[in-house]
Amino acid sequence: MASFHLLSHALLAAFMISCAFSTIAQASNPESEKWLIENAESYPPPTVVTLPSGLQFKILREGDGKFHPAPTTPTKCHYEGRLRDGTIFDSSYRRIEPSTFAPSQVIKGWTEAMQLMVEGDKWELYVPSHLGYGDAGQGDKIPGGDVLIFIIEMIDIEGKNDAEHVVEARRCNVATMEGCNEKENGYVTKATTKFDSGDKKRKEMERIVKVASDNKNVKGDVKFWATRRILLLNRMLVEEEGYIYGDEF
Repeated sequence: MASFHLLSHALLAAFMISCAFSTIAQASNPESEKWLIENAESYPPPTVVTLPSGLQFKILREGDGKFHPAPTTPTKCHYEGRLRDGTIFDSSYRRIEPSTFAPSQVIKGWTEAMQLMVEGDKWELYVPSHLGYGDAGQGDKIPGGDVLIFIIEMIDIEGKNDAEHVVEARRCNVATMEGCNEKENGYVTKATTKFDSGDKKRKEMERIVKVASDNKNVKGDVKFWATRRILLLNRMLVEEEGYIYGDEF
């Protein structure tokens, strides 16, 4: 039965480039640290995006959902988890049955990613161990300190018609400013002039990650705005350089 599958239990039980990417590998073993740094350098934004927490992600498919799940909102997802050597340790796809859990019930890397996703989104996550299972690992299938790679596909947010269960999706169109709030509008306008090339935008994204990771007091609204700026800059890169969605680069 699905109740005995590793990730279904392990996720719930675990609710527990350069120096710019130094935060990526916190609590990771040396091999995982090297892998994460090389991943960020080999596939720079807009392909792989690094957030202030150290979480990396790649968008495989963009959904058209209008909401993000709230922390405690049950959300139906398909997923696959594997080690950096490609070993798959759990997969709802193989069971042909998605699983349901809230962002607050899973590992930190998933908690963060799920609250940025909407229905229909399919992302690949590269989760450093401090956002996963830490130095202890999980049983005999997930070694301590290892980076974990997940595909997560958001299928359905339960209770999405109840405002208490969802957060309206942030849909700032950086080309037309449609859907942008005043703060986002001001930032995009400034960034368009100040960071007028892809390289400048990427360097600014690295700078934001470094500043946020070096300052452990960056929390709450400040951390949210740091993450939001990275996502806006990445969206600007997509507009300028294009982006090919799909399971392969």
